[in-house]
Amino acid sequence: MLIEYYAYFGGQRFVDLGLGTHRVKCRVHEDFRLIVVAEKEVVYLKYPIPLINRLEKHVLAMTTMLNSSQITVLNQLKQWANQFVEVHTPLPAARRGWKSLSEADVFIGYHADTAASLVLQMSRQSAPKQNIEGEEDVERDDNWANETLRGAQKLLLQCATPESVIRLRKTKLSHEEQRHVKCYFQEQRHNSLDEFLFHELCEREPQQPDADLFIQVTTHAKLLSNADIERLCEVLKMRRKAVTHVRLQAFATEQQFSRCIRAFSNAKAPEERLMLLQCDHNADLIACARHNIENEFNQTAAAPGHRRHVVFVIQLPRTAGGCFLGFQGERWKSFHIDDVQPQRDNLPSLSALMDQSVSSLFGDAVEEEMLQASAIAESFAKLRLATHDTANKPEVESDVGATVSCLQRVLRDNRTDETTKCNSVDSLIRQCVHAASVILKDPDTTKERKTERVQLLLQLLKPKKRGENELCFIDVLIKRIYLLLREKEENAMTGDMARRWLSDEAASVVSVNRIGTFREAIRHYLEEKVTPMLAAVITLADANAGLDILSDNDASTSWLRTLYLRMLNDPRVVALTYADLQSTDKSELAEMQVRSTGCDGAAFKARLPFSWIIKDKMDMLIHHAEEMTERDDLDTLVCRLLRESPLGIILDKTGDEQLGMAELVNLYLTDFVHMVHTPRSNNAEIELKLVRVAILAAARGLQARSRHEADDASVKPDDDGPSFDLTIQRIHITFKTIQQRLRQFDETAQLWPKCVEQLEELSTNSDSCFPYDEMTLDGQAVLLLLKSLIPKGECLNDAEQRVVWIKSVQRFQPLVEQFLSLVKNKAVEYGKASIELGNTCRLMWTRISVVHLFLSHVCPVTTDTESLGVKRCMPLWMMLKDHQDFKKLPALQQVEKFLKSANTTAHKSFYGELTMCKQCQSPIETSVRLSCDHIVCLNCVKEMNITKNRKCAVCKREWNEDNIPTPVAENCEVTARYNTYKERCNTFFMELVSRFCFEGDSPPEDGVVMRLLDHVTHHAQRDTGQPLTKEMTVFDSIDTTPVVRSLLLQLLLRSEVDVVKGHLQQYFDQAKQMVQQSTTETVELCLLFVSCLEDSYNNKASRFVESEIEQLKMAIDAITKAKVHITAERVHVDKLEAIALARFGLALTATWMERLYVQEQRCNYKTEVRRMFDVAETLCNELPLRWPGLFLMRQLGRRFGHDSLRKVVEYPHLRWVIPQHVRDAQNNEMVDRFVVIGENYKHLRHAIQQVTWAALRENDPIINEVLEKMPDDTTTKRSLLLALYTEVTVSGALTDTQPAIPMEEEEELLLRFAQWNVRTLLDREAADRPERRTALVAMELAKYNIDIAALCETRFSQSGSINDLDYSFFWSGKPKRERMEAGVGFAIKKDIVTKLTEMPRPISDRIMTMRLPLSKDNFATIISMYTPTMTNPDENKEAFYNQLTSVLSGIPHAAIKSGFQNTTKHNRQGTSKPTKLNTAKLSTISHRESFEQEMDSALAQWEENVSSTPTSEWAALQQVVYNTAKTYLGKPDRNHQDQELHEQKRPSPPENVANQEH
Repeated sequence: MLIEYYAYFGGQRFVDLGLGTHRVKCRVHEDFRLIVVAEKEVVYLKYPIPLINRLEKHVLAMTTMLNSSQITVLNQLKQWANQFVEVHTPLPAARRGWKSLSEADVFIGYHADTAASLVLQMSRQSAPKQNIEGEEDVERDDNWANETLRGAQKLLLQCATPESVIRLRKTKLSHEEQRHVKCYFQEQRHNSLDEFLFHELCEREPQQPDADLFIQVTTHAKLLSNADIERLCEVLKMRRKAVTHVRLQAFATEQQFSRCIRAFSNAKAPEERLMLLQCDHNADLIACARHNIENEFNQTAAAPGHRRHVVFVIQLPRTAGGCFLGFQGERWKSFHIDDVQPQRDNLPSLSALMDQSVSSLFGDAVEEEMLQASAIAESFAKLRLATHDTANKPEVESDVGATVSCLQRVLRDNRTDETTKCNSVDSLIRQCVHAASVILKDPDTTKERKTERVQLLLQLLKPKKRGENELCFIDVLIKRIYLLLREKEENAMTGDMARRWLSDEAASVVSVNRIGTFREAIRHYLEEKVTPMLAAVITLADANAGLDILSDNDASTSWLRTLYLRMLNDPRVVALTYADLQSTDKSELAEMQVRSTGCDGAAFKARLPFSWIIKDKMDMLIHHAEEMTERDDLDTLVCRLLRESPLGIILDKTGDEQLGMAELVNLYLTDFVHMVHTPRSNNAEIELKLVRVAILAAARGLQARSRHEADDASVKPDDDGPSFDLTIQRIHITFKTIQQRLRQFDETAQLWPKCVEQLEELSTNSDSCFPYDEMTLDGQAVLLLLKSLIPKGECLNDAEQRVVWIKSVQRFQPLVEQFLSLVKNKAVEYGKASIELGNTCRLMWTRISVVHLFLSHVCPVTTDTESLGVKRCMPLWMMLKDHQDFKKLPALQQVEKFLKSANTTAHKSFYGELTMCKQCQSPIETSVRLSCDHIVCLNCVKEMNITKNRKCAVCKREWNEDNIPTPVAENCEVTARYNTYKERCNTFFMELVSRFCFEGDSPPEDGVVMRLLDHVTHHAQRDTGQPLTKEMTVFDSIDTTPVVRSLLLQLLLRSEVDVVKGHLQQYFDQAKQMVQQSTTETVELCLLFVSCLEDSYNNKASRFVESEIEQLKMAIDAITKAKVHITAERVHVDKLEAIALARFGLALTATWMERLYVQEQRCNYKTEVRRMFDVAETLCNELPLRWPGLFLMRQLGRRFGHDSLRKVVEYPHLRWVIPQHVRDAQNNEMVDRFVVIGENYKHLRHAIQQVTWAALRENDPIINEVLEKMPDDTTTKRSLLLALYTEVTVSGALTDTQPAIPMEEEEELLLRFAQWNVRTLLDREAADRPERRTALVAMELAKYNIDIAALCETRFSQSGSINDLDYSFFWSGKPKRERMEAGVGFAIKKDIVTKLTEMPRPISDRIMTMRLPLSKDNFATIISMYTPTMTNPDENKEAFYNQLTSVLSGIPHAAIKSGFQNTTKHNRQGTSKPTKLNTAKLSTISHRESFEQEMDSALAQWEENVSSTPTSEWAALQQVVYNTAKTYLGKPDRNHQDQELHEQKRPSPPENVANQEH
């Protein structure tokens, strides 16, 4: 109301009115009153302040219109609304999207007066008629209050969102959930606008017959379109003209809207009419439109029986706190329909989804399918029984008809029920197809498959009638998705979480706000859960384009579709679990790879459904069967296991329906070839066909061999003939047999793709190349490859073609040699034809390889002798045509003949016409002029010099030994080139002999060996006939030094020694003749033979590295055989073999001793080990030989260390390892500790020893002679004094006859110390290693032969000890309840621990000491310490250094300190640490020179005041250097306080520790 502050003049009232800057006084009438009614928010937000100040403010709320009883009901209603909104949920759920909500978020249109207006409205409706005006003194009983409250709750529930109703179970109103859900969804019909209007206009009885309906509907979904209006008319059974559909935004003015309302209300058609007004959120526009509608309807009255209805549909956004305050009452009904569109995806209603898991939606469909199948089976059983009775009893024909009718009715009823319940699941799966296709990932070669797959799925998932007893693809999908969802809910969800998905997930605020409507949120959630399951099933269903099989509508392949659905429907056959879906990031929507089971991931289209599953199952069954039976029964056992499996049952059922398995097996073989072979050529289909034919041929051969009919098959049957029964298991067994051979063919096709085309042409033109019952594919491919390498015409004479040919041979060499090795070693089963092919290929490859070797060695590119060798290539090729086996003499003779012919040609090319040697009458290659001017060859000169018969054959003149003739100078260059050519020829010959003559384990024939021995030795041409050595060559080349060549010996030892022993003896006898005049050379010859023999044994033993029993047997056999001939007097091959066997066996014995008694490994062959030790002991101690025992002892000491030797001999039964004479010598030896000083000390010691023992002979000059060779310094004097001291102290314990102390053995008795920061010795439970941390540390210390190690950061609590391997661990740590950090300790060898007088003593978690006893009652104290780091408090650092000072002060002698110092030196008095210096100042030359002068001056002053102790000298020097640098350089400039790290202060360690290096 206007505040009455008036100015009175002359009895009149005036008021000041202002307009802008002008103010005037206006007269006011006596009856003037001004009352402004406006909403409070409008007044505060829009009214000007002066106007507000002029008015007297009164706030009028709906609560002021209520009496006390109504206010009580109002409070109950508000409390109910608050409880309706407030959701109680645990913290994890809150993180998933639950937020605090207000009433406006839940009840659309709710505002401050909503509750009061509802109570007032319901009070008027429920009050007695006479009290309709509402007297305050009217008493209302409890029934009235309850009725009013329930009515207000229903009115408020009309505007609630559906997700809020679903969330009631999480509120305090959970006990009222069922009642409100039933009211909301079943009574008020909030599912869609169609259903709601149908209920309000058609089903519900109006309170007054001709009453008009005014309804306000809010929604968060899209508004209705014209097509939706057409559908609405059909639902309401109204004419289209009777329904007016307008949008408020379409009207430009209020008058236009009023005319439209007037036209609607004044319509004279005698029918019920409906006006549908739609608009978005505009509160002012809606209020104005509502006011106009009421005015127009009040001015006009409808004809009797003609009702007019107005429905407002208001689209609202989802805004937190509510954005719409238009809740209406009285005449207008307010409703909220979250989605006005009818449900199109056939999902169950919201009420039906409550308390149902997602899997239950699919489970209902699966159960209906199972019930239908059961009903059908029962009905068919009755029908068969009735049919059987009809054949015998005509009177029961009527019963048969009744049964048929019953069956048809059952089928129809079940089909109807199933359609009703499955439509929603079918529709959901169809909607998930596109989303699932996005998840799927195809191989790069089949990217277009994604589009094809979507089309196939949509076609297969089209709604169609299900067969009477026939599986449908949609039914199988539903079942598999159901199984996955159920497994997920059982394993990944706890409690009733699976059944609360609707209220927990779909109804969350974030989910609904993000998607828009609650129905869409439900659909999105279902799709989100079903999509990955559908995608997972599709990865199996469309593996290898499997959906193409299912989409093929050909009647002849219907059995394939049936097999497909049967296999996919059985989870035991096509296994898929929820665990398979989870990726590493635990996300179900991660990308899924569509299976492509071709070899190496290649894509192919399968001919048989799920052939890859059949393959995996068969591989597993064969592996299982191989463990149960021998190979002869494998086929039968695998067949039985397959028939008993679910897969076999399905396959047998399909075979019975198809009257045989032949077609199925053939299709499987086609797919199997794709899965085991990757085409390498451009003609993939031809290559796969060849492999398929090869497998078929091998299978026939395998069956023929198993039936012993291979030799009787004279007539070749057809592929599908009755004599050959191909089965799935036989395909696998055959492939396993020839797998290595197929891999050989694959490598051939990869290196030489042309072989595929030539093999196809060969199979077309000649059937004999591919036998019916034997696989020869790999051999034929290699043979064709070798034929392509045959040089044609003069191709080798052309340089470019020759290079290409050589590269081709080198490229194919590993492939061909691998094939030849397989054929020779019979690594896989080869038939007669394959072996013949292998022999043909071997001879052809030998011929090609010889030519290749000749070109590579004799005719390399860029050499001046290339043309000489190239011209000889084709003759060599032709000479090897009939002689290609170099284990026989003719082939070797052909090569020798060729090389000699080539040598003659080369000699003519280099020297021209041949000149004959006067000595040997042979062509001269290198001419030498004797002193008598006669010309002879160089070989004759060498022979004459060796045999010492230096006379010219012409003039008999002898030349002097000191004047050996040299080659003629004028032809030296030509001779060098010629010799180079001969060396290449010789290299070629040696390579040929090594590769082909001694190929494999079998030696060549005797003639070849004899021929090669002739090439090693040479007999003098003249008088003596003395054998001379020469290089292994076909040319005459005398070796001036009689060295026996070991090449031939090594080649011979490739074979078994017993096989070539005769050749070895002959070789040894010839070699002895060459060196018989020299004992040293004879010993070297024997050592050569022994070494070669021992190497051959070691090479054979390397084949059994993983077999312990084989190693033990080899050691026992070697030592046993060695004892037979090892004591023989005559030097023979048998004795040399015995020595080699003994050395080999004893080396293995030493290895096993170290493994069992040093590493303490377990052994399962104790009997064999004991036997090996026994024969070794017999060899070492019972034979009259000392060297076997010494050899075994040295093997242990040199290979594994002297500690290992000592540990082995600690065992009583192994003391024999050290021979008795060695033990006797050890007892009298003394140890010199000073040998570590160096070589000077050793020489002085030796000299003093001689002087001391021979003092009476006055041999003092010996010492002077040694001293003259040494520098005159302090070290020499110290060494002299120590040597003298040692000699004096030791000589008293030795007799004059005792030898000097062996220096080397004294060094080995020294201890090795180490320090190690191990970080921790604690063992983690999650660690996957079997060893303890202490064991790992012990093994590492043993590796470096460490005796004592100081350990830091052990992290063990308290103090204690533990034994692990060869070491004892001692530690000192913090108390048990404190944090396990720091910690120190020792790792000490157990043999040292036994000699300690006291165990290591713990001081603290950072200090531990131990006393090590030395000789003559001396001790050394070792300290293991770990200094505090920079981050430790100052008090901790101070305590540590105080403890360390106390420990050091209690030690009367020097200590060995070991540990980590983590801090720099500080002043003990607490001064600040050294600061950083401005080193950038030294970048200029002038400053750097000045700084050097300052530093030199400071150091000169320091030298004058040097103190006596090194520690104080070092401290003073540090201080001088630092002070000088600080004075000159100063501190660096700081740009920011964070540019330098803050460094804490701590006290300085004691001087004798702070200067220790890490």
